[in-house]
Amino acid sequence: MLKNNKGVLAFLGAGISNRPVWNYANKEGLKFFNFSDGDPKEWGKDISSLEHCLGCFDLKDSENVINKLKIFEEVVFIKSPGMPFHHPTVGKICDLVSAKKDWSITGEIEIAYALSKTPIIAVTGTNGKTTTVQMIKFLADNYGVKSFLGGNIGTPYIDGVLDGKRYDLHILELSSFQLEIVSAFKADYSGIINFSFHHGEHHENEQQYLEAKLRIFKESKFAAGFLSADSEYPFQTLSSDEVFSFKNSFSGKSFCFPGDFNWNNFYLASLLFERFLGDLVNHEKFRISQENLLESFRPAPYRLQQVFQGEISQNRLLQIVNDSKSTNFNSVLAALNSKTDKFYEYNSPQTILIMGGKLRGQNDSITKIKEEINKKTSFVYFFGEAAESLKNDFSAGIAKNSLKEVIKDLRELIQNSQSKSFQVIFSPGFPSFDQYKNYIHRGEEFDKLATVLVEELVEE
Repeated sequence: MLKNNKGVLAFLGAGISNRPVWNYANKEGLKFFNFSDGDPKEWGKDISSLEHCLGCFDLKDSENVINKLKIFEEVVFIKSPGMPFHHPTVGKICDLVSAKKDWSITGEIEIAYALSKTPIIAVTGTNGKTTTVQMIKFLADNYGVKSFLGGNIGTPYIDGVLDGKRYDLHILELSSFQLEIVSAFKADYSGIINFSFHHGEHHENEQQYLEAKLRIFKESKFAAGFLSADSEYPFQTLSSDEVFSFKNSFSGKSFCFPGDFNWNNFYLASLLFERFLGDLVNHEKFRISQENLLESFRPAPYRLQQVFQGEISQNRLLQIVNDSKSTNFNSVLAALNSKTDKFYEYNSPQTILIMGGKLRGQNDSITKIKEEINKKTSFVYFFGEAAESLKNDFSAGIAKNSLKEVIKDLRELIQNSQSKSFQVIFSPGFPSFDQYKNYIHRGEEFDKLATVLVEELVEE
């Protein structure tokens, strides 16, 4: 990472992907600083004790950060994916990097890539990338290919490079946050499952977000992008030698979990894995792997996960769906459009949507999907930091501070309603960090509240 021992590493952010790189740098005897927002006593406890760590400091104090580093001729900055370039101190660092010959910015993906020669299948997109890479992993396991699954899905890529195991394949879910910093990284087989503007809190505009996503195609042996009629970006503007477009060719089959959009995920997963196998593919064995996927694959937790379905009193039915992984409006619409199960078909329930979370700063207005929500729901609840903003755009919605307050009000709504069946869809459409550690923490909280709700309704 460094040309000589006179240089220094500077980590920007204390995110999960930087942590194994700290340990790697320390093991290699490389000196490094750690800069992140907030009190270093809180986030730097397990770092400052490392032998070659030169200290942990608040990134917001830009003057101190620059003073610590300006004495070094060579500085390699390792940016955590969640640290935006528009952070005031990071912006000043970028200006210095442009002016100094041996100052540079990289990330965990680049470092891991430089240390490995294992073939890579990489997937990005606005929605569905986690499910798609999990499907690829499922196919690999069924086919007998030893693979590592990592990246944005939660396990850093570098863990699969440094864990001492021999893999036939690295399967990576990559976010725009990770891709915006790559330069040397090249996936052998790459795919974009869909695209619509997201993460306005991080990217300054849609074009910047798109350019980050498209970096995944750089010099891939095979690249595929799904042409969706619902996509807000016309992928057809890409020339045919840059991207291979595909359409769903499977029919007569169904998944054992909801969401027709999963066909797109399934087809991209199958296509990329088949291309990885190349001339060695055994078509019968591959088809069996696909059939097994359709029959027994389970998606990531809290993606259209059913919490309850059944009677709450005589001739009164309730279904509750936990879609906590939803962090944008397209995923909310996907949840509403997935109402194809027998419960919805036979009972025509009142659909109650619960949305909310942390405001992104851009692209937060619900106006563009307001009409669709009106068509497909009877009631809409908003919670968290985004509640009042959403309420301003959608006056018919009911704003509450927390999920606990939403569930309390929901109980009264169901109790007082004359309807015979209800479908509650928890699909937040926003990040979870206003009130929760992550979407899993949020999903667990909703499960607990929903379970209590059912118990109270059944007891009456």
